[in-house]
Amino acid sequence: MVGVESVHAVHLRWTGHALSASLAVIIDAELTVAQGHAIAEHVRHELLHHVAHLATVTVHVDPSAHGDDPHAPLAHHTNPRFSLS
Repeated sequence: MVGVESVHAVHLRWTGHALSASLAVIIDAELTVAQGHAIAEHVRHELLHHVAHLATVTVHVDPSAHGDDPHAPLAHHTNPRFSLS
């Protein structure tokens, strides 16, 4: 998909007769917030059109690795048994 370098932390869950999804996409760290948001909305739109029974989608945007890990400040809150990456 245009602008998406990779996808990770994909989770699907049935809620009654509908699916809910969450995923993280890696995009170029040099893009603006508006560009990143547009990419996330495009991903969300495509998934809603192509995955049967999908009702909700949450897309988390991560910058590509061009420096410090943006999740480092939260690392001490992560239980390795339930890590999303």
